[in-house]
Amino acid sequence: MKVRTILSKNIFALPLIAFITLIAGLNCGEKEPELIARPWVNTEYRDLPDSVLRMKAGNNDTLAAMVIGWHFMLREDTAAAAEYLSDYNQNPGQASPPLNYLTGLALIGARRDSVATEYFLPLLGNDEYPHATYYLANLYTKLENYEQALEVYEELDPELWEGIDDSMLVCRAHLGDTASAIEFARKMLEKDKIVKAAPLLTKYVSLERGKSPALWNYLTGMAYYRGNNSMRAAAYLENADADTNFSDLSYYLGLAYYKIEAFDSAASKLDQALELGDSSVNLLKILIESHEIEGDTSEALETCMVGIQLYPEIEDFYVFPSKLYYKNQEFTKLMALVEEGRKHAKNSFKLDAYYAALNFLLGNDSLGNAMVDTLIIKHRYYPRALSQSADLFEQSLGKEDIAERLRAEDPAIRFPKTEDFLFWYYLYKEKDMADSSRKMLENWIENDTATERLQLMKDLYARDFPEFAGKQASDKTE
Repeated sequence: MKVRTILSKNIFALPLIAFITLIAGLNCGEKEPELIARPWVNTEYRDLPDSVLRMKAGNNDTLAAMVIGWHFMLREDTAAAAEYLSDYNQNPGQASPPLNYLTGLALIGARRDSVATEYFLPLLGNDEYPHATYYLANLYTKLENYEQALEVYEELDPELWEGIDDSMLVCRAHLGDTASAIEFARKMLEKDKIVKAAPLLTKYVSLERGKSPALWNYLTGMAYYRGNNSMRAAAYLENADADTNFSDLSYYLGLAYYKIEAFDSAASKLDQALELGDSSVNLLKILIESHEIEGDTSEALETCMVGIQLYPEIEDFYVFPSKLYYKNQEFTKLMALVEEGRKHAKNSFKLDAYYAALNFLLGNDSLGNAMVDTLIIKHRYYPRALSQSADLFEQSLGKEDIAERLRAEDPAIRFPKTEDFLFWYYLYKEKDMADSSRKMLENWIENDTATERLQLMKDLYARDFPEFAGKQASDKTE
């Protein structure tokens, strides 16, 4: 176990038990910092009333003074603890280590950081209070005294104190060391701590093209992209792109262009990322949409075919070709596409709707009606699926009766309160959190009082969790 860095945290914001554990130190092995001596706790004085303790402290009994300060801390009155101990201990250079240590802790709790350094400084390198050196370095960093902080951090063993390496990088960065700034920012980006990465990158990486290395521009662009500033992200990523290219750079530059609605540029960079080996689902989806918005039908269609070949189970890649074939009345192509799609993307209501509509267009009304029934049975648990399907039958086929029937079966219309529930239910399932989905559904079933809605949820439970459905029924019977 390593001691964790708390550069700017107020330790007194922690729960009391956690605070006591913290100042007690850690004893995790021969190479770890030793336990902090706490004479203000391990003493018979702790049970004495404050009035008696004050009399003793007035007679220069340091232990009594420390116990009084500790009592204030236990009552979470850190301001009073800091005031009392700093008034009692006015000469930290001559005071005992435990008194200085406790006074420093109280001052940190009262947010009097600058004064707290005066009490930790005499404890620099003290083996009995190793945490004092650690706190002193953190306080200097917080106070932006980076040169002093760096000197103190160098007294600590990075193998024992987790985060010291990063803290030293921060100090060096603020003292003008560009390499340290970039290294720290890179590490923060890897940990998704954008707020810590972006300021240093902005400070050291020029927005002017050709002034900073490509990798630095890429890191800065990524920081802004993740920080949801796509315009600035694109500027830095463009600078990197002028000097080098690799799939991630092209991909994120394409996404940045997409977000600022430069769809032609987005398609160009995403195409490049695809050529460089990135064939992720998201890339293909955004690339298709960019081509579609730009009116480049052939490129959008070609990308859909790539998506179908790589990910035949994903509905999205069938949608654009289906719309295109339907619009152009290329029914043979549409039938082949839909039949193939329904084999793989088995839960696609859009493909099922096109298949039903296509049969009506081809004169197969009986099969079309049967497919409408299938559509309702299969997708009656998905909010808005049947409503969207209804639009197809109403607008392009003029079958208002079918459209009305589909909308009437949509759970979002029948039972409006279920829409949010079903959204989260399916989201959890998609994220492989089936147990959470099941418990959500069980809780709904247990508490629902509307007969038709309850039956819908029971049917959904039987569909998705057949192995539990029988047990639940038997439990109800008992």
